[in-house]
Amino acid sequence: MQYSLKVIQKWDGARQSNTVQKKLKRIASFKSRDRHQVADNVHQKVFNDFDCLSCANCCKTLPALISKRDIKRIAKHMDLMPAEFEDKYIRLDEDGDMVIDGAPCPFLQEDNKCSIYDVRPSACRQYPHSGESQFYAHIELHRKNIKHCPALFEIVNMLESD
Repeated sequence: MQYSLKVIQKWDGARQSNTVQKKLKRIASFKSRDRHQVADNVHQKVFNDFDCLSCANCCKTLPALISKRDIKRIAKHMDLMPAEFEDKYIRLDEDGDMVIDGAPCPFLQEDNKCSIYDVRPSACRQYPHSGESQFYAHIELHRKNIKHCPALFEIVNMLESD
């Protein structure tokens, strides 16, 4: 928990900085053969120490993308018809993507836990898209997400210092 608070404080002061974007640009230019493995190792290290429940900023500020498959799974879990679930919880964003309607997420509880955690959308499961060799495939997404995720901020800082 102490690690999380320290990272959150450091992130909070730097997230609007151009420095973070410059670091991402440098990281994107890394061409080593093992860059994906290095990024995944850093991701694992950060998330072994970081308690997302101490933050939950992603759930508080970002509408989660949701697929038809996610909708069917969650609706079944909630004992709703998919159309009912869509009417109650889904909207189209400015890009025409289906997202959970609301920020904070309507499934976020006061203790920062997710009331549908076991059936949560795939986008939530994969957030911040930095592990399992995903880091370099999502550099552009990181440019946006780093403003919402202190753990991603820490990953970028650690990668840049390697």
